[in-house]
Amino acid sequence: MTPEKFQLLVESIESFINKNVEKHIYEKSQIPSVKFSDDYILKFSGGFPEMPQQMGPTTIDGWTDGDVLKIMGDYMKDKAEDEEIQSFLSNNSSLVRELTEKLLNNDREGLSHVVDCHRRKSDGEQLYCKAKTALIGVGLDVDEFSFTADLVDVHLRRPGIHELKEFYQEYSLLDSDEFPTLIVEIRTPIRDDDGTHIRALQEEVDILQWILSLVGLGSIGLKQVKYFSEDFAFFHRSSSWHSSLKRNFVYCLTKTKLEHLEKTYANLRNTLIKAGFVSGKLNASQVAYERYRDALAYERFQKQISSAIMGLEAIYTEQGDGISYKLRMRASYLMKILLGRDCAEELKLAYKIRSDYAHGNTKIESLEKNVEKNHKSHMVFGFSILNILRISILMVLVAELDPRKGHVKLLQKSLDEAMLFSNTKIIDDMKSVWTQYATFF
Repeated sequence: MTPEKFQLLVESIESFINKNVEKHIYEKSQIPSVKFSDDYILKFSGGFPEMPQQMGPTTIDGWTDGDVLKIMGDYMKDKAEDEEIQSFLSNNSSLVRELTEKLLNNDREGLSHVVDCHRRKSDGEQLYCKAKTALIGVGLDVDEFSFTADLVDVHLRRPGIHELKEFYQEYSLLDSDEFPTLIVEIRTPIRDDDGTHIRALQEEVDILQWILSLVGLGSIGLKQVKYFSEDFAFFHRSSSWHSSLKRNFVYCLTKTKLEHLEKTYANLRNTLIKAGFVSGKLNASQVAYERYRDALAYERFQKQISSAIMGLEAIYTEQGDGISYKLRMRASYLMKILLGRDCAEELKLAYKIRSDYAHGNTKIESLEKNVEKNHKSHMVFGFSILNILRISILMVLVAELDPRKGHVKLLQKSLDEAMLFSNTKIIDDMKSVWTQYATFF
């Protein structure tokens, strides 16, 4: 359908809706919402939203999905004798649904965007798809921040009142642990005509979550992802709800950290793709990352430490005897070079906790008391061990020690040789890489 005919179709649908609204054939429904005090402003502390105290459930007048679908059906019946319109409506239901919703809500800006998308597609111009991702576990120290990496546009911003209302309306959630702390919008160009851009966009959301989970120690969890496409032939909108991690650890993206993220995002993205994270081919770094993610979610201290140690084993040890010793020596040597501190005793204690927990040793309580005495709290100790694992995964990735090529064994051999001063080349290379990333990581 030409842009001119499409504009006539828009006007026809609008006239049909207005006529039936005036006759009270179509009427708004009561939709659940949330109300705030008249002077309420969403505030942030340390980069995280403060939940309002004075709020409560209410209802508003609005159009439901059922209303939109009924109007679409009625309009098709009304135009039953027009074969061209019938064919267009049948083959472009997502587009017509979006038009109907924009017209019902008198959303002129949104309507203009839909019309423009149709024109651009008719003219062969570039179309885009977008994912709006709501996350927990990471805050934002500025109102918003944008950058582009490998044709992927990334826009980070703080959540707003409208997101709070949307979450309440859609999921009846009004708990501070459920409310998103960061909104990230990802936009990618549509480069094909077979719909595979949908999967590509989903992969970019995964990559975003992996990167944010590694550049800071936070229990990053997806609350919801909404997908949008300017090519209505495949889909326009879809949503997915995620059961997110328990928010045990959080961190904030400061302006400095965001600037580093902009500089390194493309490199980290390509490294994760090369390392097989997107393809899902199992390797040491993926195993280590899965254990890291599990540990972030566990509330029970022993499970948290056990999972972290298993992640470190995937990177620093091979099958055979002396696993505890090899893990402690190799990991502590690298961390001393990178962080400037000796963590051998921490790793020794963590391995004992993991071993006792795995074998059901009831004397594990004495080890926990040791943690409280020498490391302030379980949380502080857990953070330290998880941070060692996080930095280890990052160094394997950014130093391009790709496990699929057997380079984890090369890392282990290089650490052993460096401790004996026989060959320090790879470790020196890792020190150089760390120098570039240290402030960021």
